[in-house]
Amino acid sequence: MPRAGGSLTREMADLHWWKSSHSNNANGCVETARHQDGSVALRDSRNPEKAVLGFQCMEWCAFLAGVRKGLG
Repeated sequence: MPRAGGSLTREMADLHWWKSSHSNNANGCVETARHQDGSVALRDSRNPEKAVLGFQCMEWCAFLAGVRKGLG
């Protein structure tokens, strides 16, 4: 996955971003997008043009497993 710092790369801007239905269309949530290679991008819905965090598939899966176990 391409890593973005201050601004989005064109490739990241073209990703399909998803926000949880639990956010009730609020604007203070995180959004995720899955890249072609299985990696995940994460951004702030209030500032989508700002920094995007990138996680390899194994990193994201480990994070989700921790959340599901109550470690997050």
